[in-house]
Amino acid sequence: MPKSIRRADIAAGVVFAVLLIVGVVALAVTPKATAKTWPAPGGTPTPSVAATHISSAPAKGPAKPPRAPATIRTPKKAPPPTPAAPPPTHTAPPPTQLAAPPAQAAPPPPVTEPPAGCSPKTNAGNCYEPGEFCRDDDHGATGVAGDGEKIECEDNDGWRWEPV
Repeated sequence: MPKSIRRADIAAGVVFAVLLIVGVVALAVTPKATAKTWPAPGGTPTPSVAATHISSAPAKGPAKPPRAPATIRTPKKAPPPTPAAPPPTHTAPPPTQLAAPPAQAAPPPPVTEPPAGCSPKTNAGNCYEPGEFCRDDDHGATGVAGDGEKIECEDNDGWRWEPV
């Protein structure tokens, strides 16, 4: 009487078939190994088992040594880049709009000495101008501004130099 096939047996058979196919494909894709010779106890090389099965004809003369195993080849270096083409000899057409001239920095203001005729002078040695605050020592005093205008230190919302 035949036994019933179980699901586990079917699954095992499928897995075996898949592994068998994968193994065959892997062997077909990998490069074939070269036949190696091993020295005999007497020191003379003998062909490997694979080498004896390659040819069924009797060997003529001394056996050829097996080829060296394949080596991994490194890619050749790329040739040096070719020099760039020389620049074109034609000139660009003139622009249709005039370009704005490059911005230039404004020259620094000239260093001016205060006029000799101004009085009194600030603690820094500069001339007072109308509207500037007065020192406590200058309250009620009169003087001359940097532009030659007469000024007086008056109490106008604080002590300030005012034009006379």
